[in-house]
Amino acid sequence: MGYQPGACMVRLAGRHDSRRRGRACAVVVCAALLGLVGCASAPAGYIGGTTPQATGHHGVQAGTPEATVSSGPTYAQISNLDSFRKQFSTAFTKNIWSGVAQFLSPAFSFQGLDSGGNQMVMPDSAIDFSRLYKSQGPWAQAAQYEVAIHFCDAGNTPINQQMGFDGHGGSFILVGIERWQGVWLVSWAFQDPNGGNDACAS
Repeated sequence: MGYQPGACMVRLAGRHDSRRRGRACAVVVCAALLGLVGCASAPAGYIGGTTPQATGHHGVQAGTPEATVSSGPTYAQISNLDSFRKQFSTAFTKNIWSGVAQFLSPAFSFQGLDSGGNQMVMPDSAIDFSRLYKSQGPWAQAAQYEVAIHFCDAGNTPINQQMGFDGHGGSFILVGIERWQGVWLVSWAFQDPNGGNDACAS
């Protein structure tokens, strides 16, 4: 039988194809084995080469819902003092407590001589103040001279940050307005059970 180059090329090609197939199978088998070993050693939830990170604080695992924090009552968002004074006066003289409550600072303190024993009542100041407000109304804004003669009750609060209210039950309420987180709110209130004409000793 003579030399047949075509037949030799077919044989060689066949050998190369079988070697390629063998190498491809070996690569697939190795990859599968590595995958199994990798899955066994990877932490739970390991996908695509990344490990899930904690999304919460202090080690809270991914997917664990965080507790929601209550934002508390809605406070009046008024950055202009004159506008605050007008809106607060309107709310106070409507004689509806829910309208007044939104103007009280979270740091509000109340000195009620009838209910607080002449002491600052914290943190129940708003509750104490609401009792007086509901029992001594209806309320009207007091004249400026009534505010001015109560200077000894106002501490270092500027006069333009003070407001007074006369109650039908005879009480006078002096309030102090201060900034809290960029907005104006009522930070304190003082009750004079003798009315607005009961001046500080000069």
